[in-house]
Amino acid sequence: PGVFRVLALGDSIAYGLGVGRDRAWPRELERVLNQGSPGNTPFEVVNLGVPGYGIGQIVERFKGKGLGYDPDLVVYGLWLDDISESRNPREQAIHEARQDRELLTETPLARWAARQALRLQVARRLLLLARNLETRRELKQLENTPAPGLRELLGENTLAAWQTFSEKRKAGGREGRALYYAPYANLLAFSRWSARLLELSRVCRAHGIPCVLLVTPVIQDRPDSTEYPWQDLNDFIRKVAALYGIQTLDVTPAFSGLPARLASIGDQEHPSEMGHALIARELARYLKENGLLKKLQGR
Repeated sequence: PGVFRVLALGDSIAYGLGVGRDRAWPRELERVLNQGSPGNTPFEVVNLGVPGYGIGQIVERFKGKGLGYDPDLVVYGLWLDDISESRNPREQAIHEARQDRELLTETPLARWAARQALRLQVARRLLLLARNLETRRELKQLENTPAPGLRELLGENTLAAWQTFSEKRKAGGREGRALYYAPYANLLAFSRWSARLLELSRVCRAHGIPCVLLVTPVIQDRPDSTEYPWQDLNDFIRKVAALYGIQTLDVTPAFSGLPARLASIGDQEHPSEMGHALIARELARYLKENGLLKKLQGR
């Protein structure tokens, strides 16, 4: 009682892989919010992020555990591969090995050497190649699977938005060949993802909890580029979320011009401490500007 509680959902980014949970954006958000409201209702941010989780596991964790915290606000930190139900064992092993290496790296020199090795990104490139081949096989199987009741499940507006996005993706160009676009452009993979997003929205509405979708970027090696290759996909995700009554904050523009060596821990997905702090500041600003930090009547 007397606390404004924010529930942070997500995968390894929300969890704080590579920086530690004390420096992940949920804890940073808690600090920023409490610094900005001295003497008022204290803020508490509960971090339910789990490395390797896809959207299905994230929603189940929210229903099974998150609701028990009686949150006043839910923030789901989404990364583009959340459309997968879970990370495959090979990918999970790589992330766990990286985490173990960081835990055992105690001296500044050893930490520096570990970061340089990560920036070579040999493991990431092999992982992306393996993921690409597996995604192609999975999508080929999905294309031969019947999908009854999609219109009733997702709604006409959502299907129309998907149709527009899918046709644009098939038109070609660099974006059309991007790995992250493929699952969203596949109707059945998209339907599974969007049905889970709709479920999250409905559960939040049933309990009177506002929900915000936080989209974090693919961290690029070329920060000087003015064109973000996956912006169309981010915009599509924002549109689907809006159709389901979920507000979206895309923090990609905040990372523009920030070198990858400062923004990430050495891969394209996981922010550095600086990146997490940036996400927390942007999220705090967004929540304040949109009036999402007020206690709901009757809660």
